[in-house]
Amino acid sequence: MRAFCAIATFAVLAVWGGAPAIAGETEVTVATAWHGYFTWDGETEHQYYEVNILDVSEPDSDGWSDFFGVARNYTLGNTRPTYVDLEGFIDQAGRLEIYESLADPDVGPTEYDTDGYYVGRLTDDGCRITARWMSTTGGREPVGQGDLLLQAIDPSHCPPLPIRD
Repeated sequence: MRAFCAIATFAVLAVWGGAPAIAGETEVTVATAWHGYFTWDGETEHQYYEVNILDVSEPDSDGWSDFFGVARNYTLGNTRPTYVDLEGFIDQAGRLEIYESLADPDVGPTEYDTDGYYVGRLTDDGCRITARWMSTTGGREPVGQGDLLLQAIDPSHCPPLPIRD
């Protein structure tokens, strides 16, 4: 089963584009640094994400690799970021699932939530991740229109993500 969990509120996210390569017929690479925005029901919340992927495993017999990393969420008006631990899966076609848990240094890590996770895709050029929030409580249907857009920071061939304010 490919589920750990996510934070039910809005969740943070993260992941893929250019550094360690995932072996297989088609080579998918995973960038180590990402940034982007989360949008809920068509309104971009003023949340800026910095995501760092720390490790990617070799693919299993089904072609899926595990990854884990950390993210910082800078919400407009907050002087202190929220820290989130990330885990997930990516396959050789660039499909991915992402799970998160809050990891506040003042509070300590929390257990992975079971209310949902992100399902998304890495673009063919490895520059962007688009993902949608999925509920596990009410089945595998999207809850609202929660969308995440992340841009790889590392690869020099990636165009910049427009800054929204």
